[in-house]
Amino acid sequence: MTTTTTQCCDSTTTCTTESVLRPRFFARQIITPDDLTLMQDYFRSRMRWHNLMMHGWGVACGALVCPAPATDGTGTLPWTVIVRRGYAIGPCGDEIILDCDRTVDLRTSGVTGVTGDACVEPVDPWCSEVYTSKQPKKVWIAVRYKEVMTRPVRVQPHGCGCDDSHCEYSRWRDGYEIGVLNSCPCLAPENGPDFSKLGQGFIPTCPCAPETTWVGLAEVSVNSDGTILSIDNCSCRRLVISFGNFWWKCSGDRQPTLEPLKDKLPPLQQGAAAVKLVFKGSGIQPTARPDLGKDQRRSHAPRSEDDAGFGRADHARHEQP
Repeated sequence: MTTTTTQCCDSTTTCTTESVLRPRFFARQIITPDDLTLMQDYFRSRMRWHNLMMHGWGVACGALVCPAPATDGTGTLPWTVIVRRGYAIGPCGDEIILDCDRTVDLRTSGVTGVTGDACVEPVDPWCSEVYTSKQPKKVWIAVRYKEVMTRPVRVQPHGCGCDDSHCEYSRWRDGYEIGVLNSCPCLAPENGPDFSKLGQGFIPTCPCAPETTWVGLAEVSVNSDGTILSIDNCSCRRLVISFGNFWWKCSGDRQPTLEPLKDKLPPLQQGAAAVKLVFKGSGIQPTARPDLGKDQRRSHAPRSEDDAGFGRADHARHEQP
């Protein structure tokens, strides 16, 4: 176990790396729920460490906080904002998938959602929203990972079956919680990373996670009557680099064309030296090889700088039967 103490979010944070276990299965083994759960925990832990060490934590895309428009189109709703769809990685390495736009009332503590559910606002018939009085001030919108149990099943009874009404949840489902906080969970440093020095410098220290599970999204200024004065989506938001929108189109998928040979080949005699053939054209892959027939022997020479953009089949030797 390795323990490293670093400064993170203006507080001392201890980053601990522990070796994790995975089950080893063998013949005639009695497998218990602990063994199967341990296997899941192993791979989930590896995924979290990969996300933190290789990608970092923060918002990768989307998750914008916007005013909620009124239903009659005359303005915006008081005390209400909308968190758009997005994707983020939490400080613990968990993936946070916001697959629906969610409405948040700033007078509450926030809302909870489940990834994969229908994009409708859930209504609890047994509970009503609890509102707290808000003075004109600033609040911060943040999101964090949350898993919920789902799909209850009836558990087989022990013994005579006197207790056959016991149920257990059979699935875990990924979800999230959008919170209304009184402060930014983790302010980003004023000076961000210097990308001009990427790949340079000394051995880097391992990144650490702050002492919070929240990912900041926006700072919202609200008036005493609930009017949204301003929404700042940048001051409390930490972004991570995503290659989801990065792509390019390859240039080698067009039909290759060859230029005709200018010089006629002399007839080859038995025992003649190798003859050099150079094919030039466009759209030819650098590793292309010509088909000279079954009685031919080919060798591939490296390309020179003068042949950039042309395929090359350099040496062809004819063998007489």
